Amino acid sequence: EQARQHFEAALKLRPDYMPARLALTQLALRRGDNDAALKMSQETLKMSPNSGVSTLLEAAAYLRKGQFDESRDLLDKVLKVNPNQADTLLELGVLNIMQKRYKEAEEPFRKAYAVDPSNLRGLLGLAELQFLQKQPEKAIQIIADEVNKQPQRPDLKRELANAEARGGKYDKALEHFQSILDRYK
Repeated sequence: EQARQHFEAALKLRPDYMPARLALTQLALRRGDNDAALKMSQETLKMSPNSGVSTLLEAAAYLRKGQFDESRDLLDKVLKVNPNQADTLLELGVLNIMQKRYKEAEEPFRKAYAVDPSNLRGLLGLAELQFLQKQPEKAIQIIADEVNKQPQRPDLKRELANAEARGGKYDKALEHFQSILDRYK
């Protein structure tokens, strides 16, 4: 709430201050106020029509409002300019999941993870697709393969343990949680 107040105060001083506008839009999305997020992103786009971030935030607001066609059009617009924009790829993957287009969701998640492997949302999106299709073993294997490639990453082991617990593999999950416990003390 304090952050929102500070950003609004900044906009009173300078209505064209983009970092405050973008932050307020993101806050509205996080609060679930999709109408406010949509309004703010559209106002920002009037000031800066080529803002890919504002377009992405507008697409996210439409997605959360259930206006899938509008969201897809905007995401496609951003990806035409920057086909490797990870956040846009992730949002497209989520859109496809919401529309139960599981096959179509795989490519953006895979590409987002390839573009930015430090951001696990792409990898987790791939696993989620398998869980949604009632294939928990495949979901677990997707993350396990990454753990095998990068065993030094505790974040991957944590996500593997979460997937194992979700898939009913409690002994394995416990083993993986215990293996990284020292890193999270």
